[in-house]
Amino acid sequence: NLIELGYTKDSHMGADYYRLGDDFGYSIAHPLRGLGLTLNRVAWLDQWLAAARSTGIVAKLIDVQRGDASSLLESESHRALAEAVGEGLIGGAFLPPQWVLENWNTVNTGPVERLDRYMEDAEEGDGRWERLSPYSLALFGYRAWEDAEETVVALFYTDPTAAEHDAQELKKRWDGFHYTLSGLMGEETPEVPATASCSPFSTSVFRQPAYSVLVGTCPVLRSEAPDPTVKGPSLRSWLFDARELQCLVGDLNDLRNEP
Repeated sequence: NLIELGYTKDSHMGADYYRLGDDFGYSIAHPLRGLGLTLNRVAWLDQWLAAARSTGIVAKLIDVQRGDASSLLESESHRALAEAVGEGLIGGAFLPPQWVLENWNTVNTGPVERLDRYMEDAEEGDGRWERLSPYSLALFGYRAWEDAEETVVALFYTDPTAAEHDAQELKKRWDGFHYTLSGLMGEETPEVPATASCSPFSTSVFRQPAYSVLVGTCPVLRSEAPDPTVKGPSLRSWLFDARELQCLVGDLNDLRNEP
C-alpha cells in the first residue's frame, strides 16, 4: 500500500524504511495531505512502527531500536516526565524552557500587547500570572485514558519542592489562557480561551528526593456546533505548531524583552 501511495523503499544500516517526499515536506495534493509530514518516513522495527518527518530522524529511531544509540529513557528528566504522565499518551513534545521562550511569536506573529491580559491588565492575585519556578523540561501532550481524552502539561524540576509550589500558578495560567488565530489564518480573529477546548484543569504533584514533577491535565471538550476557532482534541497540536506556548514561559517579562 505504501508503494501505491508513492513511497520508495530505502535502507539505513541494513534496516528498511520507506520515504515519501523531501525531508520535512508534504503535498496537500497527496491523499495523506498534512499527515504526509508525520508519515514522511516509515519503518517497521520488530513490533514498533517508527514514523518521522525526515531521514535523519528515522535513522536515529532505527539506531536506538537496534541498540546503536542511547535512548531518552536514559535521561532522568525525560524518563520522569513519561512515568508521571503514565499510560495512554498518544503523542506529545518535550520542550526545554529556552526553546519555548525563543520560539514564541515566531509562527503565529502578533503584537506583544497580547500579553497585557496576563500582566498589567490583570488583577493582582487573581488573573495576573506570576513567575514559575525554574524547570528543566516540559512535556506537552495528549492522552486517551480511562474513557477520557486529555491535554497534558508536565514540568520537571530539579527542586523537590518546586512542583507543589507551582501547582496553583499553572492552573491559574491555563484557566486564563487565550490563544489567537491571527497570523495562521491570514486575518485578525478574536482571542479564544483554551478552556473552550479543554476544561477543567487539574494538577498532580510527584515528588522524589532529587526532583519533582508537576502534571496538569484537562478533559477535551468536543463542540456539538462546530466552531473553527475552537480546537477541541487538536488544541495541543495547534498550540505547538503556532508556537502559542506563553503559558509555559517562566517569566512573561522575558517575552517582552525578546527581539
